[in-house]
Amino acid sequence: MLERAVMQIASRSTERATRWRRRGVALVAVVSLAIMLAGCWDSRPVDARDLVLAMGVSPGPHHGVTVSLAIPTPTGLVSGTSASGGGASGGGGGKPPTYVLTGSGPDMGAAIAMAQADTNRDIYLGQTQIVLFSHRLSAQQFASAISWLARLGPFDKTAFAAISEAPVATTLAYQPVSTRLGPMYFLTLFTCTGCQTVALHRTVWSLEMRTVTPGLSIWLPAVDAVGPNFVVRRIVAFHGDTPVVQLTPTETLAMGYLLAHTTKATLSVPTPAGPVGVRAVHASRVNTVTWAHGRMHVHVALSVMAIIDQLPVSHASPTLIRDVETEVSRRLVRETLKVMTLLQRHGSDPEGFGAPLFWDDPALRPHWESIYRQATLSLSVSTTVQDVGDAT
Repeated sequence: MLERAVMQIASRSTERATRWRRRGVALVAVVSLAIMLAGCWDSRPVDARDLVLAMGVSPGPHHGVTVSLAIPTPTGLVSGTSASGGGASGGGGGKPPTYVLTGSGPDMGAAIAMAQADTNRDIYLGQTQIVLFSHRLSAQQFASAISWLARLGPFDKTAFAAISEAPVATTLAYQPVSTRLGPMYFLTLFTCTGCQTVALHRTVWSLEMRTVTPGLSIWLPAVDAVGPNFVVRRIVAFHGDTPVVQLTPTETLAMGYLLAHTTKATLSVPTPAGPVGVRAVHASRVNTVTWAHGRMHVHVALSVMAIIDQLPVSHASPTLIRDVETEVSRRLVRETLKVMTLLQRHGSDPEGFGAPLFWDDPALRPHWESIYRQATLSLSVSTTVQDVGDAT
């Protein structure tokens, strides 16, 4: 009897605990739903907000800045999130799915305030997917914009960053054919790091890190609003807060090897048997930075992997494979070392050669400009053919 009573008490306690757990889960769900429907912790409803998907920063009047904000319309937001593709009309009787608010002022905060005066909704930056910087910004304007974004609480620092070749308002208003919401194009592009030949994603957080790390220069992808979709295939390298050189697509590919961002390049190399095509070319790197005889010495060792996808003969012999590996290594040494020298000439160090040197000897930091320009640069490449395709 005692055992049965104990079991009944335990059973009732378990049932009571289960009911309380269910009530707790329900309470959490209700509270979470209320927060989401309210828009955020400050209880602003979603329909009272202008959700900024993209931000552009360009030079403004009187040495100030102009901020452009791409905001989805209600129909554009619905059509852009419910459909995987489609044209630029975005529904709503052919109306654009986004519109652009602009504001100018002596600094970023004042410019945002001017944009806020042109709308009856609260501008919300917490959903910003990308920040586009005009290539015409001065060093002071660029640095001020980065500093302001770093201190802005609601802003998500994982938003992507890029350089706009065209006026930023024009780029933000551009409608690619592959998505109804132009700013969302970059979310798909940059989050899939293996989808592009060179993974060119940069975040605002990475900009903040590089601006405060000596010996680590800023680099950003350049965005062109041409053709059916945005074109992103070039890197802009900085010296301090100033863009100093825009690499060609070929140079960007070589730069990608140095940064370990090139994921699936294709090459055609000559061999005694004829031209051979290789694909899925990617590299890992090891940097060695030393200080000797009053000069910095930098050596980069690249380990390259590739797959043969086109042969002039029916069979890939060991000799042919060695010839391919030799030619790929020779070509990458020539093209990549050329880019390293180009960046050094402009005083740009996106690879971060100087960073470990400054950690070892902080006294060298004030002399970085001359140290880097006088450094000796060397490169070695070791290529391995991983596969020769299904045909063999």
